[in-house]
Amino acid sequence: MQLSEALERHRTDIKAWERVGAMLAIQRQVLDDRYSNLTLFADERGVNYRLAWDIENPRQRARRSGRVSFTLEKIRQLADAYGVSAASIGTALDGGALTPAATRTGAAALAGGARLAPPGYLPEAYVTVLRPYADVIADRLDLAREHLAGADPGGADIFPDSPADARAWNALAAAGEWTEAEMAWQVAELQRRRVAARGGEPAAGPARA
Repeated sequence: MQLSEALERHRTDIKAWERVGAMLAIQRQVLDDRYSNLTLFADERGVNYRLAWDIENPRQRARRSGRVSFTLEKIRQLADAYGVSAASIGTALDGGALTPAATRTGAAALAGGARLAPPGYLPEAYVTVLRPYADVIADRLDLAREHLAGADPGGADIFPDSPADARAWNALAAAGEWTEAEMAWQVAELQRRRVAARGGEPAAGPARA
């Protein structure tokens, strides 16, 4: 019900939809580096290419079709493809954050680890930028730890589809200077910079000395 209400509230709110579209574009490439190719993403995630393009480019869609919002059914299809909860798209329209789709049951699923505390040295504005990446990493951590029956996962356990992230994680762990949360946010920054290198967004950001 709340999602339906959010869709109605923002039925013609192009700025809210542009914000959600930008967040989903980041989420798409966090899922897999190869998904910088939207066609590949649509094929492998089972979503209509035009629908994915429209959610990420709402202003162009509005010019083409005169529509801004999406139906509840379409939002659920998109949420499934992008690996986020449908409800969080409504939350994002209201100015909040996307959250990973539930993939587990029980208390671990509710906690999700999707809210790893950011390091204190990161400015709040930069935390907001990195949060979509950190949330996905936290969810991967939980899944890897469950698979390993509680043992600490290595880079390949957390990032089986991203050797670069796996190597970065292992290097941080070997240094012995970082908490798990700090490591997650460091890798989140690396992921963001890869997106920026492909023209997704500015790459400037703080680094811990």
